[in-house]
Amino acid sequence: MRVGGVGLRKLAPLPLWEGLGEGAFPIPLDRALIENVYDNFLIKRACMPYSTIQNEFNALFERSWDSFGMLVLELRAENLIPLVTRLKTELGFTSFLDVTAVDYPSREPRFDVVYHFYSVQYKKRLRLKVPVTETDPTVATLTGLFGSANFMEREVHEMYGIKFAGNPDLRPILLYEGFVGHPLRKDYPIDREQPLVDYRK
Repeated sequence: MRVGGVGLRKLAPLPLWEGLGEGAFPIPLDRALIENVYDNFLIKRACMPYSTIQNEFNALFERSWDSFGMLVLELRAENLIPLVTRLKTELGFTSFLDVTAVDYPSREPRFDVVYHFYSVQYKKRLRLKVPVTETDPTVATLTGLFGSANFMEREVHEMYGIKFAGNPDLRPILLYEGFVGHPLRKDYPIDREQPLVDYRK
């Protein structure tokens, strides 16, 4: 944002302005306007969007809690795209950090698909957890919102067997084609021998 031709990040903190005489800046500045913009900037950085998410987006998740200062939301698979879309467009969660999964063999639903996002606007992180069943471990792809989701979803697919509906390319990214099973599932036998395959040409 620019005020009077001066980038906001280049402005000195307001306490440093005290004692500066006329001519300290190359162009005249409206001090009241600058103070208002500066205060709003600090407020926006300090305010956590967590309460906004919990109050305004509560129809899109099942429960929420705090994990070491980070908000965690658990939601149904069908609400993933609507929630992530609103988080990105309304609260500035424009950085998709990662997606992984957690395997609970004795629990139903067995898997949690776990996402992490970062809001550049608010300087905050957010975690989403989507439980999926062993019989249908499927969530929607986020490639329509974040191009980087393609490679991350490929890794989760091959390691856990999670399906990402709509992902255009779920080929193995770490393992070779023909690898049997999903090695990060807790019931994967550590002494399992994989079939020999021809080198990829």
